[in-house]
Amino acid sequence: MEISNNDIARILGNIESKVDAQMKSSERHEKSLLRLEIKLTERVDGHEQRLRVLEVANPQQIAEDLAAHEKRIRSLEHGAAKAGVISGVGSAVGMAVIIEIAKRKLGL
Repeated sequence: MEISNNDIARILGNIESKVDAQMKSSERHEKSLLRLEIKLTERVDGHEQRLRVLEVANPQQIAEDLAAHEKRIRSLEHGAAKAGVISGVGSAVGMAVIIEIAKRKLGL
């Protein structure tokens, strides 16, 4: 099966546009994770300030609040990790599909 230069150019153009779309998607995920990290850092800073106040006031309350905050932080970190894995897997699968389609079109 012979493929013309125009067909190859069209196929490569399609691949390039799909790769660009994947890059934009990855950038969106990266920015979302960065915003999440900023929010998480702000929350941790706020919690540290509250803990300093509570250390003087009520040691028992400190232990209870600290446990609750740790649980919430772990939950946020777990969610951020899942989002990163999903983003990476989606990009890898998308690229594999694009490459397979290109191979079939080129007869490889």
